[in-house]
Amino acid sequence: MLNFTLVNIRLKQIERESGALGPIYMLLLSAAFLLIEYFFYKAYLEIGYSIGILCSICLILLSIHSSRKDSRFIWHKLQNPQQSIFTEYWIFTLPIILPALVTLHFWIAGIHFLVCLVLSFWKIRPKTLKIYFPYLHRIIPVSYFEWLSGMRLVWLPFILVYLLIWAFCWVRALPIVGLWILTFMISNFYNEGEPRNLLQLKMGDNAAGFLNKKIATHSLLVLSIFAPPLTVNAFFHPDIWIFYPIFMLMYLLVLAFMITSKYSIYKPASLLKGNAVWQTMGLLGAVIPFLAPLPLLLTIRNYFRAIANLEKYKQ
Repeated sequence: MLNFTLVNIRLKQIERESGALGPIYMLLLSAAFLLIEYFFYKAYLEIGYSIGILCSICLILLSIHSSRKDSRFIWHKLQNPQQSIFTEYWIFTLPIILPALVTLHFWIAGIHFLVCLVLSFWKIRPKTLKIYFPYLHRIIPVSYFEWLSGMRLVWLPFILVYLLIWAFCWVRALPIVGLWILTFMISNFYNEGEPRNLLQLKMGDNAAGFLNKKIATHSLLVLSIFAPPLTVNAFFHPDIWIFYPIFMLMYLLVLAFMITSKYSIYKPASLLKGNAVWQTMGLLGAVIPFLAPLPLLLTIRNYFRAIANLEKYKQ
């Protein structure tokens, strides 16, 4: 049943990108992996956390599968597309599931297997990629075109996660996990470059001003979505309220990193590849304490690269 075609492609991409990290960051990532495995093991000891992790994995896989840009290639070029998709999803989420096997909630591994299997047979056809909510621009301005295109692809899991956050906003620290999942979904909004004429219309001859304004306006949008459930949860748990502004800042740093990352490798009307490892490190930095400086350092690094790259496309 297993077919490692897509897995090998991802591993080669990771190997290519991780070569620039250096041995120190690779050691940090290895330590982070072991720490995460321990945290998942502790979480699987509780039924509530176990179900929460399973639901989070399912929603993330649904978000990825429904918004894949390589669906046409997979279904028309690969010999065994279902097996390739199943293997990719199962292998790369398996580290999250493995700790459950040594707990009483080992049955989660079986449900995870079935979810990956069902998704592998869901063929995303061009006709299913129709535009949802054609009047969404009345809610989200056209200047947030990444959000317009992104939300039309992942609107269902995004809304489900956000509603779950509100439904259980009284649960201690739960919004932190839920908003991290939303941050993961939002990060995929910035993986495609807009047409050159649209960029030039917004940028004019001021690349730095364009980038600064984009970071500021998109941060305000994220703040307006994330802050309310965090605030409500802080009222229920005032003893940990001090952590919520810190996590909010980390989410905004991840957003700034995604924007600067996009424009550091921007090409007009192109799918932007080559930052998967860096994006993963940025997302991990939002929730793992000793990786917390990474989003800031990566944003600073990409900020100047982005301005230099945007200068090529000025009017």
